[in-house]
Amino acid sequence: MMTKKLKIILVSLGGLVLISAGFFAYKSSNLHLPLITNNQKILSNTEIVAKVKPATVYIETTEGSGSGMIIDAEGYILTNAHVVEGVSTAKVKLADGSLYSAEVKGRDEIIDVAILKISGQNFPFVKFGNSDEIAEGNNVYTLGFPFGLE
Repeated sequence: MMTKKLKIILVSLGGLVLISAGFFAYKSSNLHLPLITNNQKILSNTEIVAKVKPATVYIETTEGSGSGMIIDAEGYILTNAHVVEGVSTAKVKLADGSLYSAEVKGRDEIIDVAILKISGQNFPFVKFGNSDEIAEGNNVYTLGFPFGLE
């Protein structure tokens, strides 16, 4: 059982930040150029989807369905608590079509966040970012497959 408190979690890919509680993506139009290194570049929408899609999953339970993101190579998945409300297990489909059984490891209905775990390793995953780098008025868009990966 996870003992750490859940917080609103941000995921970063280059100039992109994803807010997992609602699966929102942020791409800054007001760039802080000193923060961009040789290994970073501003990503197009197509590049953002290509980077995030392998770690985005479809979640199905006896009560409903939704989507989530794999947040580490060992198979921990971040989703909304309402997606796994009232259940302890879920079916998870990865973007490559592989299917897994997931265990609900924890949830917080107040902030609507849950953690699931699938067995395996070397899963594609999104990386955490820094919420101090986003500003009011930045562009966002949603990523996810609440109705299936097809």
